[in-house]
Amino acid sequence: MQDNKKFEDRLNDALKRNDIDLTGDAPVGSGEDRSEFGEASTGLAYGMRIGIEFMSGTVVGLGIGWGLDSYFDTSPWCLLVFTVLGFFAGMMNVFRDINRLDNSIGVNRKNVVGKKD
Repeated sequence: MQDNKKFEDRLNDALKRNDIDLTGDAPVGSGEDRSEFGEASTGLAYGMRIGIEFMSGTVVGLGIGWGLDSYFDTSPWCLLVFTVLGFFAGMMNVFRDINRLDNSIGVNRKNVVGKKD
């Protein structure tokens, strides 16, 4: 019990030293105090994710094709076919992500508020 009291005292001292008020409505790190840098980094992260998903589809297709070519000894054919398939799989991943982004900002949503039956 004594340890718990010491911890609460240390916590309250640290909160006072750093001018942190935990009695407000917004939880700590809720995003209400987001800066422009935070919004820009979110967009950058989304762009990087799309690029990596596109590249990963192509690289996985290339790896599968190379592995099948070395196993079956069919030199460039499996490599070419699976690289093209991986490229299209990467394009589909990018297309799905962009559609999810459009839906989240309201581009493809149906207007159900003013809709009359």
